[in-house]
Amino acid sequence: MKALAPVRTVAPSSAILSLADAKAHLRVLHDDEDALITALIAAAEAHLDGFSGVLGRALVTQEWERSFDAFPACNSFRLPLGPLGDEVTLSYFDADDVEQTFSDFHAVSDAIGPMIVLQDGATWPSTAARPDAVKVAWRCGYGDVADVPPAIIHAAKLMIGHWYANREAATPDPFAQMPLAVDALLAPLRAVGV
Repeated sequence: MKALAPVRTVAPSSAILSLADAKAHLRVLHDDEDALITALIAAAEAHLDGFSGVLGRALVTQEWERSFDAFPACNSFRLPLGPLGDEVTLSYFDADDVEQTFSDFHAVSDAIGPMIVLQDGATWPSTAARPDAVKVAWRCGYGDVADVPPAIIHAAKLMIGHWYANREAATPDPFAQMPLAVDALLAPLRAVGV
């Protein structure tokens, strides 16, 4: 079973941190650098959120799709992003290349993350020979910004603060990594390998 890269179909309704919250953390009282701070918020969110984020999970609720060339040989397959929301749909192109929906499954999450599991007694249907023969669409994320774990929000604030104070990629001083606190905050929340 080969998979195509997941695609976000519905973006989060808001950033994980508002401009006002970021400015309060930075102790910035003027509006002169609002564009810069907004860009730093976006950079921190891109670093943490979604398929390419270091956490391997969605933060604020969003929707994703992923296509596969066939159903698996076993009774389950993984989804790359959680936490799993309340909506998961599964469709496929049958042997006649007609799109169908499939509902004999349930979506569950374990320590590794979300997965689709075939119901007892059911079998995966035959599919057309195409790279997108099976498509899963799902909602994932913690919910609203208020539902995102505080450790993630605080790590984003620390990253933004570091980038705001250190605006260049290199400095004449000895190179220093991002503050250890960021790694300590994020380590327990990283998704383990799929």
